[in-house]
Amino acid sequence: MTFMGINKILPKINRKYKQYKERAKYQEILDKNSIFYQSKAGKVCFIVGNGPSINSQDLTKLINLETFLMNSFWRHPQYKIIRPKYYLGVSLPHGLGSTQTLIWDQDFPGSNPVISSVPETKLFFSIAAKEFIEKNNLFPQNPIYYILQQELIDKSLNFNVDPTKPMPFTKNSALLTMLLAVNMGFETIYLLGCEHDFAGHPSGQAFTDFKHFYNEPPGAIPDYWANTRYEDILAGTLRLFQGYRFFKEKMAKSHPQVKVFNSTPNSFLDVFPYKKFEEIDIHPL
Repeated sequence: MTFMGINKILPKINRKYKQYKERAKYQEILDKNSIFYQSKAGKVCFIVGNGPSINSQDLTKLINLETFLMNSFWRHPQYKIIRPKYYLGVSLPHGLGSTQTLIWDQDFPGSNPVISSVPETKLFFSIAAKEFIEKNNLFPQNPIYYILQQELIDKSLNFNVDPTKPMPFTKNSALLTMLLAVNMGFETIYLLGCEHDFAGHPSGQAFTDFKHFYNEPPGAIPDYWANTRYEDILAGTLRLFQGYRFFKEKMAKSHPQVKVFNSTPNSFLDVFPYKKFEEIDIHPL
């Protein structure tokens, strides 16, 4: 092997070694996720994002159903009514090692009273948030499970859906939640609040015009996001949509029984067929 060839392969070996050490460090924590495997075999679930369309939908229909909520849904006035089975905040903890506690629009200490008021909700967080959560005694009433993410979801379709092992980085929480749902055995998945219109706004306004179901708290949108170039927004959106497509292709091969429907009105996400939320037969689920 030439010197140039060695220089190319060494970084890959180093990365794999670091990933191996990281997994070994957290494996005992990840093993706790084994309780979820096929625990909901054949059932139906709802994954609810934070898009504005949910303000016009009757989410009380989700009471007692298998529902995943995520990120800042704790701000929703019906959180305690819905009483979700699962809550995921894996995309949030970047920067938690500093004194910063406001990550994107997620205020961890602020969400604590709301989320803890529904103690049966199982919580999923990034392993990177574990120290911060324990140090601040957050969510003491809820069972908490941690996810380790390594590598990207890509066209090789070799990414993992088992949370006892490293899972892929997925660009957003909804797609990672779908992987968890598949591991649990859910066969029908409905997406709500997933407009995904990130690229539907002019450069300089993409993040300021991009809406959630709530009003953005002060400081939630850093200047560098507000000034993001439109080509970068397009590139990021492309990677996200490709991730959904890779998920769909992998399911067709490894889990053909899994069906996903997007029940978000006026959504840009066209990877999955649309089914109107109001027309879903809720009662037999």
